[in-house]
Amino acid sequence: MFGFDNQWCLHMIPALLSAFAFTTAALASFWCETIKFVPNDDTPNNLPSLHFGIWYQRQTEVKSIEVGDNVRVVVRNTCVDYPGSIDIDSSWKTARAFSVMALLIGGLVTFALVLAPCAYSYAGKGRWQSVAIFCLVVLPLFQGLTFLLFQSDACLENPVVSNIRNTEDQQQGLDFYPDECEWDAGSSANVSAAVLWFVAGLAMLAMGAPRRPERPPPETQQVTYQHTENLDGTATVAETAVVKGTAISTEDPHSAVTE
Repeated sequence: MFGFDNQWCLHMIPALLSAFAFTTAALASFWCETIKFVPNDDTPNNLPSLHFGIWYQRQTEVKSIEVGDNVRVVVRNTCVDYPGSIDIDSSWKTARAFSVMALLIGGLVTFALVLAPCAYSYAGKGRWQSVAIFCLVVLPLFQGLTFLLFQSDACLENPVVSNIRNTEDQQQGLDFYPDECEWDAGSSANVSAAVLWFVAGLAMLAMGAPRRPERPPPETQQVTYQHTENLDGTATVAETAVVKGTAISTEDPHSAVTE
């Protein structure tokens, strides 16, 4: 249906979708902005939002740098590890496990799809459909299971928020942060990854496995030769014209090349 070049380009579409899915999945897993706690409306305006991820939390650093006679305040947000004293509950551990599994399997799938248009002899129909099932079912499921973070202590009993509640101001009746977390940008990246995995699987099923490029059929041709007798008794045969004919039908076993 398509030439080899067009087929190669078309089969790069699932590979590109898979690469985008892998990138967004990595952001969702290892970015420190999957969930957040936004200060309540009745709290001081200078309170920052608190951001957390599956593996890391966001830390805000404020530094004063002297530049000549002036002092410049630099605010930098970085992703740092959770303290070792934090208790990781079962839901949190499950979210971490599936975030790693999704990236490992997704990386292998992406690598296979990039090589598939070139290694068409190994990308048979069965293997192609198996990889498509991983994209349609397994990888979106694994991405979805990372949302167990919302049912973990990271969201419901966040230790950082709990420490703030135990401060003297909190004991006086102030409530700086809500009890539960909110959706953050990393969660949106997680949804995008699940959708992209699914779309990549649909594209694989729609296009089918890469096929070996078809060889053109043999053609008949009429060749004209000129026979010349030389004075020394030798003869010279020269090709003077070649006229190509039609392709030989594969159904006619008696077809032959004529000269």
